Amino acid sequence: MNNNTKREYIAPELNCVLIEIEQGIAAGSATLRIGAAGSEDTPQIDDWNNGGTWGSGDSDL
Repeated sequence: MNNNTKREYIAPELNCVLIEIEQGIAAGSATLRIGAAGSEDTPQIDDWNNGGTWGSGDSDL
C-alpha cells in the first residue's frame, strides 16, 4: 500500500543584501579630446562620391 508520512512544512527563507556602489565608476577612464581642423585629434573625412556601376548613380528614396 501507499504509506505517506507527512513532514512539517518549512517555509522558504528570503534574504536581501543591499550593495552601494559609486555612481560613475568608469567616468574617469575615458578621455575625449576635440581638436581643431588639421589637428591630430580630428578624424579625416573624405567625400564619398561613388557613382557606382549600375544606372546613372542617382538615387531617390
